[in-house]
Amino acid sequence: MALIDPVNDVSTVSGLFDREPPSLSAWYAEPLDTVVAGDLLVRAEAGQQACLRAGESCFRLRVLAIICHAWLGSEPEIRHEALAALAGDAHERALLDLVQGQLLASRKISGAMEYLQNGFRLAAPQLGATEYFALLQRHDLLDCLPYSVNPSVPQNLASLLNEAAVINRLRVGERRHHVIGHLDTVG
Repeated sequence: MALIDPVNDVSTVSGLFDREPPSLSAWYAEPLDTVVAGDLLVRAEAGQQACLRAGESCFRLRVLAIICHAWLGSEPEIRHEALAALAGDAHERALLDLVQGQLLASRKISGAMEYLQNGFRLAAPQLGATEYFALLQRHDLLDCLPYSVNPSVPQNLASLLNEAAVINRLRVGERRHHVIGHLDTVG
């Protein structure tokens, strides 16, 4: 497995504890050590209980729990499909789909791009220009990866993007029919 920067990984994922809406352009699927994931899960579950007692939404904490369970290899109490039905708005649904796609992409599992594309579609109206184009570029590059039903060893975003860039570079000589899927930016 690639080297992991636990400080950076935890700080991004820990942003889901904040009361402000989480960033839709962040990468939440950096592989986490099981000890760190277990600690975050305990904190997320305690936060969910506090939110429920206060009558507040705990959606972001449920997304955090899904992330933690993914790295612990355990089943979350509420899965993606059920949590999607509880999304209060497009921001929450976009976050959920982006995170699900990121978790699948980190292991190069089939279906990752569908979640990432749906999450991007929902997130696009809420993004500033810089975030929009960064996310668009990231997803276009991740689309070059070979996805499979058999999970690979989890990789961090930098490793995934490096691999995708190499694959993309090798494809330069191939004749490909490229369909422009982003008519909102290219006319």
